[in-house]
Amino acid sequence: MRLNIDELRDNCVKFDDLISEYMDNFNNYYNEINFIHNYWSSPKANYFLFVTDKEKLINKNFYFEMLSLYSLFKFIVSKYSNIKKLSLSNSEGVDLILNKILNNKIDRIVSKYDSIYSNYYAVQSKVNYQKNKIKNNKVGLFAYKDEVKKYYSSIKEIESEIKYKISQISIEDPEVTSKENKTLGDSDTLYHDVVNLNAVFEKMKKIFGEFEKNRKDLEEVLNNLYENYNSPNSKDIKEIIDALLLKYDKINMNFSNNINLLNENIHSMEQISSNMKDVADNIVVSENE
Repeated sequence: MRLNIDELRDNCVKFDDLISEYMDNFNNYYNEINFIHNYWSSPKANYFLFVTDKEKLINKNFYFEMLSLYSLFKFIVSKYSNIKKLSLSNSEGVDLILNKILNNKIDRIVSKYDSIYSNYYAVQSKVNYQKNKIKNNKVGLFAYKDEVKKYYSSIKEIESEIKYKISQISIEDPEVTSKENKTLGDSDTLYHDVVNLNAVFEKMKKIFGEFEKNRKDLEEVLNNLYENYNSPNSKDIKEIIDALLLKYDKINMNFSNNINLLNENIHSMEQISSNMKDVADNIVVSENE
């Protein structure tokens, strides 16, 4: 197991900032969509607004899914807050190593000192001193072993809590919106304001660029979080990260499809307006003749 608490803490702050940034983009995007009904009314407009409204719920839920993953990493940081860096092997391996040292090498050394006997007090006193020193070191190592086991037990408990929190996180898999231009229902009035719709389109396109940047930055931060927390729970966390990023890809794909759909309808409206102008001009010319 390995972790770097400083890197985890720094990237948690960045993760929190990116979540807030996503929500700002979300609000800006749908604020622009809220203006569309003022500039466009038709069965095609009904379909466009129906689709974007349906996606809004999915995209809002994505915000809470990101928060749940952020809360998990924040929990990890808080639990390991007293540790700067950690690198541990399997606890059973540590037991085996310490037992081998304690029960073999030290005991053999002590037995060799026991076989030494001298009639000279100074020599025998020195032998006894070294033998007792080794025995005391053995006691100290046993105490150290108990501390290590206690430490491992504490980490095992923390990892169990983390595992439970992971089990509470789920990422929904959304559908990708069709690119097909469809109609929905009827409209009592038909109208379009191409100038204002073009303005909305340009703003939505700019916000979409912010979503793409946010997605790219998020992947970097999540990868850093994953790399600086390596434990038995890492595999499950990686699956959540992958699912979250995949969902963001689908969300951005839907944003792109909607923007393209709006642009397609604007071009269609411009063509209708141009045709109507041509008809009107022809009528004027005919009347003048």
